[in-house]
Amino acid sequence: MNRLNSTERWKIVIVEDNVDARSILVAMVSELGHRVADFENAESALAYLAIEPIDILVADVQLPGMSGELFAVEARAIQPMLGIVFATGSAAFSSKVNDGTTTVLLRKPFGLDDIEQALASVAPVGPVAPVAGSADSAVSVD
Repeated sequence: MNRLNSTERWKIVIVEDNVDARSILVAMVSELGHRVADFENAESALAYLAIEPIDILVADVQLPGMSGELFAVEARAIQPMLGIVFATGSAAFSSKVNDGTTTVLLRKPFGLDDIEQALASVAPVGPVAPVAGSADSAVSVD
């Protein structure tokens, strides 16, 4: 697949409290041609999800204040068709959020091909969230 010419563009929210890891992940997902909004905590992301439809959520498992799993449950309560990618460096993590919807685990460290595969595996058939503006735009909301 030619990444820059892909016709499938998704609206993706990234929640990662580590600034460097979040910046790298935003750059990777943007390089794949998707629109990105990123947050440092679950609470800010939930407020965004309440007003903005998205296609995919990428969340760190160990977030401050609210675990990635609890966050995913609350996010799915707001947007039930949401694809979720959990990103973790923990070898022991096993998600309990698999509620019959699309969830995948991505082990850190990962590369561009890994994130591309994870996103594709949880993505809707076509974008469910309207994507306005350029496909390579990123929105940072901290």
